[in-house]
Amino acid sequence: MDFSLSLKQHYDDLTYSERDVVSYLYNNISESHKMGIMDVAAATLVSKSTVFRLSQKLGYSGFSEMKKSLQTLDVQQQNTSRHANWIEEIRDEEDNFLRYLETVNFDVLTTIVNQSRKIYLYATGTTQQSYLQIFYSQLLLLNLPVNLIFGQSSLEAVLPVIHSNDVIIVVSYGGETDHIKKPLRLIAASGAVIISITSFGKNFLVKHAQYSLFYEGTTLNNYDVSMIQLAQILDFFVRKLQVN
Repeated sequence: MDFSLSLKQHYDDLTYSERDVVSYLYNNISESHKMGIMDVAAATLVSKSTVFRLSQKLGYSGFSEMKKSLQTLDVQQQNTSRHANWIEEIRDEEDNFLRYLETVNFDVLTTIVNQSRKIYLYATGTTQQSYLQIFYSQLLLLNLPVNLIFGQSSLEAVLPVIHSNDVIIVVSYGGETDHIKKPLRLIAASGAVIISITSFGKNFLVKHAQYSLFYEGTTLNNYDVSMIQLAQILDFFVRKLQVN
């Protein structure tokens, strides 16, 4: 039985002493659901029987059942608090990221892309590849000469045909993936423009790129990282291409 709902239904039937007990239980919920009936009685200056009658008036079989209901309510309130903090953290991350995007000169990048002979897209990691596939489809709709490269062998296969008037956009969270290092050196030597998209910081990919964009991955658990900011960068890039 929900403690808050039960309280709303039966509050008018409670004596002043019982209301004082309820007030104590509710305002100290993180501790009260751990207390025994004698502890609650002592803390609220009432008798044990008053606390027991209160639990029955609220629709419980006894004090123990009411304690379980209080514990459930405590967990719910903690989850609500964590959710509020989580929303605030996301808002702060978004504000910081948008401020970063305002500093990026997308006009230069869109000019380079629009004037290129061929645009190559490559990503390390499954999630990055998924976002890049959407980006690829959007560039096709803009009638841009774009080619999406899948996998290490495909990257190596296009090396002989990459021209100095080409652009390659490489997405790699850490920017240190071993299999891209040799191809990137060769691409840099060809004179093609490399645009890197990585997490914030210095890395191999950033070092070899003429232009760099950054995003931050938010850790979700021990295994997963949210890359929503990568999606936002690519979306912002497309929007800029549409107007330039």
